[in-house]
Parts: sequence; C-alpha cells; structure tokens
Amino acid sequence: MRIALDVMGGDDAPQPNIDGAIAALQADSELEIAMVGDQPLIESLIEKSGYSGDRMQVVAAEGVVLKAAPPKAAAHLEDDPEGGVAPLAVTAHWR
Repeated sequence: MRIALDVMGGDDAPQPNIDGAIAALQADSELEIAMVGDQPLIESLIEKSGYSGDRMQVVAAEGVVLKAAPPKAAAHLEDDPEGGVAPLAVTAHWR
C-alpha cells in the first residue's frame, strides 16, 4: 500500500508524523510512504532518527502553511484543481 502523509500538519509537527511513519513502516513490510512537506526539514529529521529504509520518500510541497499563519494564507491552495499539494506532488513522484 502507498500513502501520502502531510508531515507538516498536526500538533507538534513534523516530528510526531515522522516518528509515526517510521513505526508504521517497521510494522508493515508492504507499506510505502511519501512524506510531503518541507523537504530539507523532513530529510534532516529522518536522518537524525537513524531511519534508512527505501520505502519512505520525501516529496517537496511548495505550499506549506504554518500553524501560526492566518487562514487566508492557505487561500492559494484553493485554486489547485488537483485538490491540494500532496495529491499533485505524489502523483508526479510515483509515475
């Protein structure tokens, strides 16, 4: 199974999302995860975790909206006909 994970979303992100993804990969040998978000930050945190498997890919998202940003900061994502950053990025990545 392949899934895309918005690594930048949620409380205390991105660390809990990275930790959860690594735990899921260790529990399921058929799982592949595209980690979508701030690529340099995600890669740095994955490296610090010690994970080195090949079933996790990092996909850069151009449209990261920070938690402290006002709601209108995400308005540019509404114009995306593909339904957001993650589906578009992952579709291109897994072709």
